[in-house]
Amino acid sequence: MASAAPFASERGLLNQRMAMPTKTRRTVLLIDDSAEDRAMYCRYLQRGSVHDYQILEAGSAAVGLDLYQHVLPDLILLDYSLPGMDGLEFLACMQQEGRRVPVLMLTGQGNETIAAQAIKRGAQDYLIKGHLTADGLCKALDYAIEQWQLQQRLQQQQQQQILNAIALRIRQSLTLHTILDTSVAAVQQFLKADRVVIYQFASDMSGQIVAEAVLPQWLVSLNVQIEDTCFRELLGDYRLGRTQAIDNIYDAGLTDCHIQLLERFQVKANLVVPLLITDQNSASALPQLWGLLVVHQCSATRQWQPFETDLLNQVAVQIAIAIQHAELYRQLQHELAERRRTEATLQQLNQELETRVQERTAKLQASEASLREAQRIAHLGNWELDLATQDIIWSEELFRLFGLDVNQGEPDYAEHLQSFAPESRHKLERAVQQVVILGSPYDLELQFSRADGSVGWVFVRGEAVRNHHGEVVKLLGTALDITDRKQTEAQLRHLSDRLTLAVKSGAIAIWDWNVTENILTWDDRMYELYGITPNQFTSVYDAWASSLHLDDRPYAEAAIQQALAGEKDYDPEFRVVHPNGTIRFIKAYALVERDEQGELKQMIGINYDITDRKQSEQALQQLALDLQRSNQELEQFAYVASHDLQEPLRAITSYTQLFAKRYQGQIDAKADKYIDYVVDGAARMQQLIQDLLAYSRVGRYELKQQPTDCTVVLEQVRKDLQVAIAESQAEIIVDPLPTIFADTAQVAQVFENLIGNALKYRGQAPLVVSVSARQQVAEWVFSIQDNGIGIEPQYAERIFEIFQRLHTRREYDGTGLGLAICKKIIERHHGRIWVESQLRNGATFWFTLPVLPNDRY
Repeated sequence: MASAAPFASERGLLNQRMAMPTKTRRTVLLIDDSAEDRAMYCRYLQRGSVHDYQILEAGSAAVGLDLYQHVLPDLILLDYSLPGMDGLEFLACMQQEGRRVPVLMLTGQGNETIAAQAIKRGAQDYLIKGHLTADGLCKALDYAIEQWQLQQRLQQQQQQQILNAIALRIRQSLTLHTILDTSVAAVQQFLKADRVVIYQFASDMSGQIVAEAVLPQWLVSLNVQIEDTCFRELLGDYRLGRTQAIDNIYDAGLTDCHIQLLERFQVKANLVVPLLITDQNSASALPQLWGLLVVHQCSATRQWQPFETDLLNQVAVQIAIAIQHAELYRQLQHELAERRRTEATLQQLNQELETRVQERTAKLQASEASLREAQRIAHLGNWELDLATQDIIWSEELFRLFGLDVNQGEPDYAEHLQSFAPESRHKLERAVQQVVILGSPYDLELQFSRADGSVGWVFVRGEAVRNHHGEVVKLLGTALDITDRKQTEAQLRHLSDRLTLAVKSGAIAIWDWNVTENILTWDDRMYELYGITPNQFTSVYDAWASSLHLDDRPYAEAAIQQALAGEKDYDPEFRVVHPNGTIRFIKAYALVERDEQGELKQMIGINYDITDRKQSEQALQQLALDLQRSNQELEQFAYVASHDLQEPLRAITSYTQLFAKRYQGQIDAKADKYIDYVVDGAARMQQLIQDLLAYSRVGRYELKQQPTDCTVVLEQVRKDLQVAIAESQAEIIVDPLPTIFADTAQVAQVFENLIGNALKYRGQAPLVVSVSARQQVAEWVFSIQDNGIGIEPQYAERIFEIFQRLHTRREYDGTGLGLAICKKIIERHHGRIWVESQLRNGATFWFTLPVLPNDRY
């Protein structure tokens, strides 16, 4: 191959033929490093064609690309073997430019592989240099151009048809999400792509996939937030409207993180077109990057065709227009809604204004009515004084403020001055003189008397109005009723005095610590509490700390630091040691003040002596310990007494039964009756002792808390009571019960006692007993409901007391300890037990037990 000519000379080589008027002019870009071959091709074209060819020559690929970028030829004759860049690489560069022209590849020999690669890269045909003739070259050029033009017209027609169909579908809605969903569905349908998405940028250039059409076998990416920055180097190109077509993501020179992002969505090839819109509200004419229209091929790589890129660019334009229309429609709807609301508001305001006009005089405007109302609410009046005539104009509120009748007109200036207290009158006269002479405004608080004799306070402002000569001709001002504020200030002073008196009478001491400067200020009561005089106090933090009891000082100082750090309020109790050795208990409270930047400023607090209270608490604690010890001794006594009574009672019962067995019916009827009394009394005494022992055992032994399945426990109780259940023909209904953390034996005793009571106190109707439980916050609430004889509500608390019975022993047997045992068991488990009942309407016994302490059970 011949060496390339210098760039300057090559760029200047422009061979033109003078064409006949009837000939069609065509521009051909000839790229070949051989000057001889270029000259030969030019001769062929000058003599063998019916067209007038304008031939641009380039001796290298770089020069050819430069000419191609500046001039769009009708055809390119491209030598395959160029130095520095072969013909296939040149075709790849052309594809990146985005513009398309027909290309004929020139090869030195007939290599089918090169030809196939060239045609695959976009060449129309290939020619073998050794076989070229003038006629053959001209025919090949003319045929390639005509085929290209025909193909372009067909593609444009197809593209226009597709574009029209897509545009029609897009414009059928003005709702943004419908437009976007319609767009991706239409593009996917026409391009047969695996996935089409629309990606919208956020203000920080992250974004979200807002619309998607995807085949079922591929990953759904709708609404996925993408915050990756690895592809942001492309944003500059996107803002300029440049399209990115990637046939194979692994051959496109992408960064690793960009490839990983695409692999995340299973992408092998993609086509990206920016969506640029013009902000109608922005002064800038430059389009803004709204988002991206992206086509994904996931099943395999894909060589994107020029018409596909062109089509997608035009679709992007239509989508951008539709987005703008949708936004305009949304704004219009918003504006219409605002307009309707405004019109409704205006209509309402007009009605209100008309009403006010009708209620008031015809010569007042609605604004004046609003001003009067505002002045009335604020107790604010305005006035105007003409210095030349001494005429005063008052607002209506000013008449109300001074207690005057508006129908009698404004008082003159001198008369009005007399309504003020002497001191206030002198202040006002001096201020008016100053504003007239110097023009300086004034504001004063003045005391005055109303027409009814009541005293009030007013805050007045006044300023001068000058004419065009600079002379003060008029005064304007306002008067605000501050009587309530003055009365409130007086009340606050009174309250402050009362508070001071309360602090003194309550023996409360007040202190103030400037944290920044470490200055501690005490009132007189503080010195009394700490047993020192002001001369013995250095007004610093260490002086206070040194007065603390050595055992309490770490705690008290830690409380200070926690309060300063904002971790907790300052409310410790500590001991102080007086210089004479006396120890006093102190309770402290304090507030931490900070400046606007949150920096520590000071602490303000109080101290008071709680020594008497502490001594009382210690006495109460000792009393509680004594009471606990007494209760334990009583329980021990009850247990021992009950246990020791068992043996003699057992002997009495045995001999009484033996006596009855041997002599029953052998003496007389009265003797038999006495024998029955003795046997029955001994049996009842034995039952009473057993129940008393059971009651004492509840509190004697430590709870053996463990996971307890209440369903299993209740099933065992049913077995234990099966004889009584069968005799009463009762139906026991049990809902699902929880597993709790409790003493299993004691929980079983509660169930047995309550169900046993239901069996005992049944009515005439068939007995039904229902057991259920529900969780309520941090506890389980159990219920045992029956349809028995019921209980009168006034006895609902009494039945849980020891030895309390509502029936005689002839009606129902028992000792009155069963429910007392239940209550003691439930309270030991930190629960509650109660009953809800009406006489002859059954009863529901409720009790609570804590929820499991953890999730293991």
